[in-house]
Amino acid sequence: MHFRLLFLILVPLWMTACFAPKTPEVPVWVAEAPIADDAAFYGVSVAATYDEAVASATTNIGAHVFASAEPRLQTGEGDEALRRRIVSQMKTLLRDADFPDVTVKEHAAMDEKTAVMVQMPRKGYAAQLASRLRTQSDAIENAFASSANAPLFFRLGIRGKAYEERALLLAESVLLSTADPAADTAGIHALVRTIASDYNTLKFGTDIGIISDAGAIVYVDTMKKAFRAEGIGTAGSAAGTLLLYADSQQEHSGGSYHVKTRLRLVSTVDGKPVAQSERYLAARSDEGYSDAREQTAEALARIIKEEGLFHTLGF
Repeated sequence: MHFRLLFLILVPLWMTACFAPKTPEVPVWVAEAPIADDAAFYGVSVAATYDEAVASATTNIGAHVFASAEPRLQTGEGDEALRRRIVSQMKTLLRDADFPDVTVKEHAAMDEKTAVMVQMPRKGYAAQLASRLRTQSDAIENAFASSANAPLFFRLGIRGKAYEERALLLAESVLLSTADPAADTAGIHALVRTIASDYNTLKFGTDIGIISDAGAIVYVDTMKKAFRAEGIGTAGSAAGTLLLYADSQQEHSGGSYHVKTRLRLVSTVDGKPVAQSERYLAARSDEGYSDAREQTAEALARIIKEEGLFHTLGF
């Protein structure tokens, strides 16, 4: 009787042990996924298929590179707005990257899924970034050199475009120094400082003054300070002219003179437009319409000094 009872207890336990689903063995490189070493970056993923796992693991390489790069940026850039743009550029670069020389280092079946570990050599990724930086910096330096004696508006456009590319250059520079800590990025940082210096000289070395307040068209000379700094006469065709086409609405109410103005800004060189934009300005004066219109010009001057001519004029 006791043997029969023991049999009835042990058989179900044996069958449960034999036929219960086994937990798939997890490889060490999945449980403790490596991030990087001196030779390479790594990415690990588990997916339904081998190809999906490889693609996902390659994407994870980008996440690991970013995690290694961001601390370098936090200690290297003091301008918070610029730092945010650099972070955004790094994320975009890593998201869209075609990582070089990625190979599968490990793979294993895990139940109905596949685990994969891929590796990307630091050396190949660093070479890719260095090549891109050389191409971009050479293009900027050549544009600066070829436009040294160009009309002021042309130089403003070239330097403004380079100024907008600072975040991209610095993002690639940070990624390069992350991939190869021995890489020399001093030249890129020097170029970025030159770009900022040249652009800000044009951005803040400007002045606005009404030359003629004659109805629909107001001619404005924005280059007085730059003229003096560069020794260019106001009549020189090398400077360019900014035309403001003003479409104003005037109203006298509440004892004040109100002016609403739609301005179309057209930048010209040798009589040909090179950039244009529109602005809407409003002003109130107790003295008269002429004073209110002059206030709109002063408001435009403030906008130019805050935003820079590159944005204000629509280059």
